[in-house]
Amino acid sequence: MQSPLELPPTFADRLAGPRPLTGMWVSSGSATAAEILAASGLDWLLIDGEHSPYDLGTVTDLLRAVAPYPAAVRARHVTRRASSTSCPS
Repeated sequence: MQSPLELPPTFADRLAGPRPLTGMWVSSGSATAAEILAASGLDWLLIDGEHSPYDLGTVTDLLRAVAPYPAAVRARHVTRRASSTSCPS
């Protein structure tokens, strides 16, 4: 007889739970700082590539640093385009 597979609660399940979740935005660019935050017991971290000068390599390094910890992690990254002086028609 197989035992049922029990998965940990999803982030949405935890949000719907009775306890408020705590988290922080990571915008320092330091993998060490991100790892300290992930290990501190926060419920979630948001790696803010939209408002920080991160490239894909930095976001990847931050994701690797926080991966071993139970905090839910989201990364926001916007591809930056070269600015243009012409207006679209």
